Amino acid sequence: MSSEIFEEWVRKVDQKFRVDGRKIALIVDNCPAHPTLSNLTNEQLVFLAPNTTAILQPLDQGVICSLKAYYRGKVVRLISRALEEKKPCPKISVLQGMKLLADSWELVSKETIVNCFRKAGITPDGQQAVIDDSDDPFKDLQESLNNLRKADSSMVPSDVTATALVILDNNVIATAPEMNEDDIVSRLKNQENEEEESGDEEIQGGEMFDPVAEMPSRSAIESALEVLKDAAMFSDKSGQMKRAIFDFERLYESDRAESLKHIFKILY
Repeated sequence: MSSEIFEEWVRKVDQKFRVDGRKIALIVDNCPAHPTLSNLTNEQLVFLAPNTTAILQPLDQGVICSLKAYYRGKVVRLISRALEEKKPCPKISVLQGMKLLADSWELVSKETIVNCFRKAGITPDGQQAVIDDSDDPFKDLQESLNNLRKADSSMVPSDVTATALVILDNNVIATAPEMNEDDIVSRLKNQENEEEESGDEEIQGGEMFDPVAEMPSRSAIESALEVLKDAAMFSDKSGQMKRAIFDFERLYESDRAESLKHIFKILY
């Protein structure tokens, strides 16, 4: 987040509520990327006191930690799979990271989110958080770490736990600091020098470029479906899995048929 992005978004929101004829108070956490703004007509910024985010904001009560635990569990399993297949340790691209994050968000349960709002005191009934042992991403992450440690002890030091892995980046600065003109000029010069030094390496190696998403071929999709059908045979939820695979096949064929009709209309 940067102050420029924040201001642009806030002014769009202000314009929306001006059109709607409504006035709002927007509660904002206190950080350098959230500056005080003037000339807002239908929106008032209410800043939280410093160092209260972890107490007052529901996402900081456990939602973010749950998401990160699921995400890092997926990354650890990718590494384990690479070891099993005797392949190099995978490099997570931005694209793959986005897909892993989206999948991880689907695993964060409704109960976890509700409990975090309760813990922050933002519920109509004022109930306390309810602990649900069945939804424990830290347990899954710890099991993945233990499995990776058994496969290769050098990959996971003995002092690395699921909790340590989830909180390791808690102090990483994720907001852009306020800069004056001299800071901006100095930063641009440093970027130019870094680009000149790394330009040849990027062109020759190609590893620093992020991959472009491509549609899998029909044969690749069919092969993947056959693998899923085989996996479903060995599951206690075989019927549910088979129905889900069948639904995907039906949707895929329907979407493919619609695409072909569209192409034929264009061509003929």
